[in-house]
Order: sequence, then C-alpha cells, then structure tokens
Amino acid sequence: MKLGPEQQGRARRRVIIAEIIGACLLILVLAQALTAVLSQAAFRRLATTTTAERVELLARDTASKIDTGLRLGKPLAQYFGLERQLQQSLASLPDLAGAAVLMPDGVVLAMVGQGLAIAPGLVDAVVQPQLTPPRDSGIGRLASGAVLLSDQGRVLVAVPLQGRTQSADGALVLAVDNSIQVQRESAFLRHSLLVLGLTTGAAALFLLIVLGWLLPFEALTRPGGRARLLLPLTALMLAQAVYAVETVSSFRTAWLDSTRANVMLLAERMQSDLNKVLDMGIDIRRLNGVDQVLARLEQSLPAISSVSLLDAASQVLATADTVRSQDAPAGIGRAAVVPEELHMFLPLTVAGRGQVGALEIRLDPDVLAAGVRARVLDAGTVALVSAVAVFEMYLLLTLLIDSTLRKSASMAGLGAEVGSRGEGAQALRSTSAEDVARLARPFMFGFLFSWALPLSFLPLYAATLPAGWLSLPPGILMALPLSAEMLCGLGGALLAGRLTDRSGWRVPVLGGLLLVAVSSLLSAGAASLEAFVLARSGVGAGYGLAWMGLQGLVVAGSSPRFRGRNMAWLFAGLFAGHLSGSAVGAMLADQAGYRPVFVASAVLVALPLLGMLLARRRMAALSRPAAALALGPDDAASKVPQAPRGAVQAVGLRNLLFSRDFGALLAGSVVPFSIAQVGLLYFALPLYLQAQGVSASGTGRVLMLYGLCMIYLGPLVGRLVDGSRNKKPFIVLGGLLGGAGMAYLYIDSSLFAVTLAVFLLALGSCWSGAAQTAWMLGLGRVQQYGPGGATSVLRAADKFGQMLGPLFVGALFTVVGLAPGLAITGVFYIVATLVFVTLAPPDAKRPG
Repeated sequence: MKLGPEQQGRARRRVIIAEIIGACLLILVLAQALTAVLSQAAFRRLATTTTAERVELLARDTASKIDTGLRLGKPLAQYFGLERQLQQSLASLPDLAGAAVLMPDGVVLAMVGQGLAIAPGLVDAVVQPQLTPPRDSGIGRLASGAVLLSDQGRVLVAVPLQGRTQSADGALVLAVDNSIQVQRESAFLRHSLLVLGLTTGAAALFLLIVLGWLLPFEALTRPGGRARLLLPLTALMLAQAVYAVETVSSFRTAWLDSTRANVMLLAERMQSDLNKVLDMGIDIRRLNGVDQVLARLEQSLPAISSVSLLDAASQVLATADTVRSQDAPAGIGRAAVVPEELHMFLPLTVAGRGQVGALEIRLDPDVLAAGVRARVLDAGTVALVSAVAVFEMYLLLTLLIDSTLRKSASMAGLGAEVGSRGEGAQALRSTSAEDVARLARPFMFGFLFSWALPLSFLPLYAATLPAGWLSLPPGILMALPLSAEMLCGLGGALLAGRLTDRSGWRVPVLGGLLLVAVSSLLSAGAASLEAFVLARSGVGAGYGLAWMGLQGLVVAGSSPRFRGRNMAWLFAGLFAGHLSGSAVGAMLADQAGYRPVFVASAVLVALPLLGMLLARRRMAALSRPAAALALGPDDAASKVPQAPRGAVQAVGLRNLLFSRDFGALLAGSVVPFSIAQVGLLYFALPLYLQAQGVSASGTGRVLMLYGLCMIYLGPLVGRLVDGSRNKKPFIVLGGLLGGAGMAYLYIDSSLFAVTLAVFLLALGSCWSGAAQTAWMLGLGRVQQYGPGGATSVLRAADKFGQMLGPLFVGALFTVVGLAPGLAITGVFYIVATLVFVTLAPPDAKRPG
C-alpha cells in the first residue's frame, strides 16, 4: 500500500529522530564506559597501594625485632627463633598467606605459611635499592622504598633486614591473599556500575523526551540550529559530572577507611603487648620504657599525631606527640563527642580486674586532608581525561547528526519541512569547507591517543632492557629509543609529503597506521634494547606518515580561505589525543606494567584504521582538490606562486637555511624549543619524577598540564598574536618563558618546580608557536622560495630538534645529573633566543 505525502513525511521524521537519538546514545554509552574503565583502574591502584601499606607496616614491625638481634651481633644465618617470630606475624593478619626470611643471595632461612614462590630479582631489588626493577616483572617500589610484587592473587611486600652495617643482611617477605582487595574492588565496581547505569539511563531518558517529543522537529533539523547540539552536550556533561562527584566520594571514603585500618592494626598489636605485660601483675603506672614504645608507634605512620597512655581515671601517664597538644585530654568518656575520624581509643584490661587504662590515638587532620586531596586529585584526573575524550566524542556526534540531516535533505519532499531549499543548500555549502577538518579530527584524536599511551615511561622501560652490542653511557642508552622514533618520524613526514603529492593522502595515512600497529606489537615483544630501538623506529616512521598524511587530507580538502582554521581544528584534536593518551597509558602502566600498554596501543590504532576504511567514500568526497570548491575574494590573495623545481629551488634552499631571518628562526627558536620540549617532557620528566617517588599516573598528570595549555590557551593566544602586526616579540617571549622555567630547576628541584617548568614551556609554546609560522610567511626570502616548501622545511627542523632532544638532555644527565642538565638546557634555550633577537632583522618582511 502506497503511503500518502503526509504519512511519508511522518515516517521520514521518525527515521531522522531515531538516527539522531541513536547517535547521541551511542556516544553517551562510549563516554560513560571510558569513565568507568578509568575509574576502576584508578581505584584498583588505590586498593593495591593501601593493601601494600598495611602489609608493609607489619613487615617493618617484624623486621625491627629481627634487626635488634642483628645489631647485638647475632648473624642472620645463625639467628634462631625466626620461624616463631614469623608465626606471630602470621597470626596478626587473617589474610596473611606466608612469610619468609631470605639471605642476600636468595637462600631461604625460614618460611611459614603456604610456600612462597619468590620471583627472580625480588631479593636483589631489596638488598640493592639503587636498582630499578623492571616493571614488566611485576616488581615495583612503594614511596617508602619497600619492594612490592602483586602476582597470582597475592600481594608480596619485602623489606630489608639490617644490622650494624649500611648494607642489607637479608630480606623479609610477607605475602597476603588479596581476596579482601578483590572484594573491595568488586564492591566499588558494583556501586560504580549502579551509578553509571542510573546516570546513563537518566541522560538517555532526557534525550528521548526532549529530542523525541518536546523539541519541535523544525528546531531539530534547522540548518545551523544549536538546540540539537547543545542538548546532547548538556546530557553528556551532567552525566559525567554526577558520576565524577560519586567517584570522588568513593575514593575519599576508601582512603580514610584504609588509613584508619592501618593505624588500628599497629595499635592493636601494641594493645596486645601491653595487655600481656599488665597480666603479669605490673601496675600500669610503673611501666618502664613505655615512652619509647609509644614514640615508636607515633613515628610509624604520618597519619598518627599523638599516642597517649591513660589510666583508669583518664589521666595521662605517658605520651608521644609530634606537636604536643595544649589541652589535656578529657579522658576516655570524651570519645563520644570527638570526631570519630580523628580519635581512636583502645582499652587495656587485666584478667579479673577489667579495664585499667586505655591507649588514646589522635590522627593528624593535616595528613588526612592531604590524603583526601590526593584521592580527589586521582578522581579529578580521571574526570578530566574523560571530559577531554567526551568532547572529542561530542564533535564526532555533531558530525554524525549533520550527516544524517544532509542525507535526509536529499530525500524528496523534505525541503518544505526544513525551510526553503535555497537556505538549506546555502547552509550545507557554507559548512562543507569545514567538514574535512571535522571528519579528520576524530581520526587524529584516535591515532594520537593510541600512539601516546607509552610516552610517559619510554626511558624507564628502556632502562629495564639489556643492551647487547651497544656500549654507551646509561643516559644515552635510555634516550636512544625516543630519539630513533623522532628521527624516523622526520623521515616518515618527508616521505608522506611525496606520497601525498603522487598518490593522495590515503597511502601514507593507512600505511602509517598499519606500521604503528605492527611496530607497537614488536615493542611489546622486544627482549633487548637494540630490538626496542628498531621497533620504536618503526613507530616513528608510521607516526610521521599518518601525521603528515592527515594534514595533507585537510590541505587538499580545504580552500585557502578555510585552511588556517581547519589546521587549527586538526591540531586541537592532536593535542587532545596526546593529552588523554599519555595519562591513560600511565594509569595502565601502574596496573599492568609496560608491555600490555604497547599491546593496547597496537589494538587501539586499529580503530581509526577501521574507521577510515568505513568512511572512505565520505572522505574521498571531502578531500577533492580545493580548486573544485567555490573560491571567495580572499582566496586569490592567499595564493602565492611556488618557486620552480630543480636547481633553482636547490640553491634557494641553501640560501634559505643560511639566511639571517629564516635560518635564525630555525637555529634560535624552532630547533631549541623542540630540544627542550622532547628532552623535558618525554625523556627527563619520567626519570625526574620517578626519582622523587612520583607514580606513573602522577607523571601522566604533569604531562596533561602541557596538553591542556595547548588545547585551551593556545587558541586564545593565537588570536592575540594574529591581531598584532609584529610577531617577532612573541617568538622571543615564548623562548624566554620556556627557558626560564627549565633554568629554575637549578635552584629548586621539587615537584612544584618541574610542574612550573612544564607549564612555562607550554605557555611559551603557545606564544612562539602561534607567531613562528606567521612571521616566517611574511619574510621576503620565504615568498621567493615558496611558502609551502618553507613550511615543510620548518616542520623538518622541528622533527630534527625532537630527535636531538633526548640525546642532548641524556648526555647532560650523564655528565652533570638530571636537574642541572635540564637547567643547562633552559639556559641554552634562552641563549638561542637571544641569538635570534640579535640576528633576525627587526622588519619581518625584509629579505634575510
């Protein structure tokens, strides 16, 4: 039965609404799923850390008793009663699976509980704290220096045994069954999924009601209408905000509970020891040496502010207090009116007499607040990374919605519903010049996200691999993989330019993505440093191919009038993927080690590769030469004739490189900045923060700061630079800011200082990066050589500096150390900027 025009219109409306709502729900589910995965990974790290801290407390307490005998001259090999002490430790924790004392050569002296499979390298990591244990072995270090191994359903913590000498006489290993941790993770996962389901369901219901019934169809399909785009974004952000608030609360509660449990663990051990002494008939007022016992408990955990021994009348008999309280405690009965989070009371009893006193423990509110802030920072990092990814998904959503409307606009009879035919056609034509960047940005984001996963730990992983025939200083060896990747990235970028000119953008992009995937898998399986260098070289070549190929796609599909904004749009996706990818990779490395992150990188690269294959027709239509697009009056002015090929251009290149303006720009700004950028962010920063006890996820957070500045401050700074006629001062400002931040590390080597250096380098990059290209294109010699060719030379110089960066900083690290090496790099950047000020002519348009 043939439908009438009115029925066909209603059917088309239902199809359009269903496709729009379906696209919104798909992006919503993906965004929420990403948040859930990141939150679960962060909570697992929190649970593992708190479990390890609890086991370490017991291990340190047991080790101190063994150390006392060693200091009295008893050799560890002839130490009797070890098994009895380990049995006592085993009885203190219900989930303790086993304990062992080992000699420095790994020989087991005593073992209780279930048989412990001591992993190779565990004892070496304990007795040689200067060694960096390979992360893929599962061996890591806590902030206190204790060795941690999470393997086969257990958590092992090892601490050194030390007598009279500074070197370790052996190691004490305690292992607990992590079933309690698994239960906590499962409870968090169930709660997280419940909140996630409720927020996702509420957002989906909101979209169904508003888009399906409340919003008029004309407002939904009106060209250029904002309602269909703002409503999904509002639903996404509200769902993410509610889930983020709940995640912060869960992290805070889990940390406070674990901290109180750790304090209670030690306090109950002291309570048990004191009860045994009191059962011998000793009066509580006549306990000798109790001050030292209380002081040892007070100093065992930073969260403990004071420990006091009270008699039955609530009078203070002895106390250990970092900052002695001005008010005497009111006694045991005051516990009901004191905040439970800050006070703990444990009664002391004697058989037949009942309670004769109590232990009062006060927790430090500043330490608790600092811990809560750290947990909030963990949850906030998850929310921030998720928000960046959600925004990229939202941009993809707008593209899907507009694609649906364009497809529907071609259906007969729809013109009357969406407005006049001329208005709709004009709106579609006005956005077609920007669609190439809107379509390319999700692929750039996905590609950079997967490529950036291992960036936060590349030098750390290189340090764990044995070198075969390479005989170089350690700093250079750690820098080799990154430098090789950047060097091959330069070669891949140059090759991509030729392939794009001859075969179009598909060959370099698809070939580059495939090469990155294969090389990432080879990185995961590399058994030597040489193999790892070769694998990262393949990743760099693939990165250069895909990176330049995607730029070629945007250039080919954009008219000169839209080319600048389209490239800015594309690079925003690049930095967004770089930011979120490095942070997520750091979190994954904390949980699973290094090698799985390389595998994840290879798998995720397949997603943009698959997406390009599915969208090849759409991208082929958008990437037609820009000459086919309607040109405006500004286009003719933007066309600059290129220099002829052959000998004339070869001579021009030499003159260009050694000119006072363009050559000074490369030598005084572009190359020094690239050296500082890669040398600091991807080589020195992981090593620097690891030496300060910062976790891989903390390193990822500092790296995120650079990306956030480039994404959100970069466009604002770019507008200011575009509005100024003189671009040279901004190039100088960027160099001075970036160099000053790194030079400051010579004075201060704290976490704040290195964070400030990253921020100033990013801020300087915003100023200089926005001004370099504009200043360069205004040079007379560049106009003679050709702006396109000069831009390629500029990009090649940038990659050359990125290749030199790790080697430069690595050599300084070997000679003078890491912090002075970074400071010298900053001074070098400042000096190079001053050389640029001196050599470059004041008039940017005067030939050099």
